[in-house]
Amino acid sequence: MFKKIVLSLFLICSGHLMAQDREYSFTLEEAIEFAIDSSYTTINARRDIAIAIKQKWEAISSGLPQINADVSYQNLLKQPVTLIPGEITGGEPGSFVPVVFGTEQNANLVATLDQLIFDGSYLVGLQAAEAFLDFSENAAEKAGLEVRRGVINAYGSVLLAEEIIDIFERNKTNLEKNLFETRKTFENGLAEEEDVEQLEITLLDITTQLMIGLGVSAISDSWYGFAQNVKGVEEYQSLVTEGILPVHRGHILSDEDLVIRRHILNLMCRFETSWDEQELNFGELDNVLDRLKEIEADGLLELGQEKLRVRKEGQAFIRNICMAFDLRLQRSKPETQLFSMTI
Repeated sequence: MFKKIVLSLFLICSGHLMAQDREYSFTLEEAIEFAIDSSYTTINARRDIAIAIKQKWEAISSGLPQINADVSYQNLLKQPVTLIPGEITGGEPGSFVPVVFGTEQNANLVATLDQLIFDGSYLVGLQAAEAFLDFSENAAEKAGLEVRRGVINAYGSVLLAEEIIDIFERNKTNLEKNLFETRKTFENGLAEEEDVEQLEITLLDITTQLMIGLGVSAISDSWYGFAQNVKGVEEYQSLVTEGILPVHRGHILSDEDLVIRRHILNLMCRFETSWDEQELNFGELDNVLDRLKEIEADGLLELGQEKLRVRKEGQAFIRNICMAFDLRLQRSKPETQLFSMTI
């Protein structure tokens, strides 16, 4: 429980450090609805659906019956006059008679009906428009599910963090009370000074084993766990602006991880580590020592019954030596050569 308390503490602290003045209060369903309505991803997905629907109807309309009509009207204010020989109408030879041809007014109406029935390009266009609409709808659904999942994870993390931070504060208060009582008992000669110092160290560890990472891809460390921020600048800024913890992923250290961490820190800082105490021993220690025998044969370190010391010649290869203790790396890549990983 204490491990989760500390991990959640730095998540909440990072949220307070980076949060803006705006505050929102939502139930889970309200938060999901708000996120889906406000997310750029879902907004763009809905726009894509609207575009796909428009293109689908454009493709359909091109195959619907097309009616074209043309209407014309003509009014001759002055009709043309033609002279014809008078003999045609029974007149005297050599004479001419004026004749008007045509009508003073006329109108024309032309209507045509066209429809695509067996046009291959039309059928293909319909299928393509339908496929694009399905794709857009699936993308919108996927975007909504991703937003929903992100909100549920963030919402749950905040609720859990708020509850755990309260437990942490109570534990810290109890520890401070125990320290006060132990000091008084020591002042009266009924307790050892070592008891007071141990409680002081424990209280100091609780209040200082917290490193908050700010910025994209930054890693926060609570000693008992890690949390990494999102890697994109725009996504990070958006989450911070909305008051959401910009955490991308995290890891809570197991008991084995904590022991391994102490050994690696000892090696990196002091070039030596030991396992004479039971709490520094772990199940796969013999396998770790077997992997280090090759480096020992090269004269880079010294292996004892309960201690390992890196010689001066081996300090340049400290990362390779520490990798032998990284059980997660060894389990994922058991055949990896320690020297080739960092050279």
